[in-house]
Amino acid sequence: MAVKLEASRYTIPDWVNEFIETKYLKDLEKLDPADAKMRLYTAGRATLEELQPLMELTVPEQLPDGRYREDVPAGYGGDELMFHIRDVQRLQERLSNILRHRPKRPFTFLPVWTPQEIEQRTRARKWNATAWGAGSHSGCDIYVLYMNVKMGLEEYRPAYEAAMATVTALQDTGDGMWGGRQNEAFDRVNGTMKLLSKVHFVQECHLPFADKVIDYVLAYLRNAFPGYVAGPVHSTSVLICSLIDIMFCLKYAVRMTDYRRDDVAETVYGLFPLMEQLSERDDCSLNLMQGSIRRAGLLCGLKDELGWPEKVYRFPAA
Repeated sequence: MAVKLEASRYTIPDWVNEFIETKYLKDLEKLDPADAKMRLYTAGRATLEELQPLMELTVPEQLPDGRYREDVPAGYGGDELMFHIRDVQRLQERLSNILRHRPKRPFTFLPVWTPQEIEQRTRARKWNATAWGAGSHSGCDIYVLYMNVKMGLEEYRPAYEAAMATVTALQDTGDGMWGGRQNEAFDRVNGTMKLLSKVHFVQECHLPFADKVIDYVLAYLRNAFPGYVAGPVHSTSVLICSLIDIMFCLKYAVRMTDYRRDDVAETVYGLFPLMEQLSERDDCSLNLMQGSIRRAGLLCGLKDELGWPEKVYRFPAA
């Protein structure tokens, strides 16, 4: 049973509304009409009914095998199958979460892996070096396998179930995270979020060891993350993206338990000054910052005060 978040004792900082009005919603006429409407929607200025007809015009036609594009971009040097899996997952997640869009065709470009093959594929990823990529790719596999099962292709179910079982087995039972303990905390937190955000689509609020995840992420926020912000290694966009990843991990955890609930709210609320600092940088991603504010507000109980829609739609569980 998910834990209900209590009303907040916090208030929205003044700079948040200023950021939305003067930056996030500035020069909308220069954007693609769909992007402009999306910003209005996520800022609570447009309804889903106003958004949907326009966005439906931007959905690309699927190829007969379910892909949304035939070729990978010029210069792409990675695994072409993984490119198409990620491409489908990213587009479909956005369309289904916001617009309740269902694909017209199943994704038959995906191999019908045996349970042994998908387990080997999942375990072979570099969990002990780059959990960020391993978590993302494994989550994308699960997402697209699940979509095929939901569309009636039962031949994909054994691989889907084996992939879920494998990532569950890869979770560190000591601290609740994914990725080797020798990995940087930055990588483990981001890798955990990349996996959880996709598994959450198919199994809402399924997060074993939620209390340990809370302990790990709060310690990381207080002890390590400020150093990343002060240092020259990561761009502003990467730092804001990492903030979103942090809050995703906490969001899933607090929905499973009320363990240290006040600590979570206090720590996240304490991030607002840091977010303000990042929002003023020239290379700040406006979309990422708005998403970061949204998720921080939800964790601090400020959903009603923000008045922004929360994207919660999912297909029924397989």
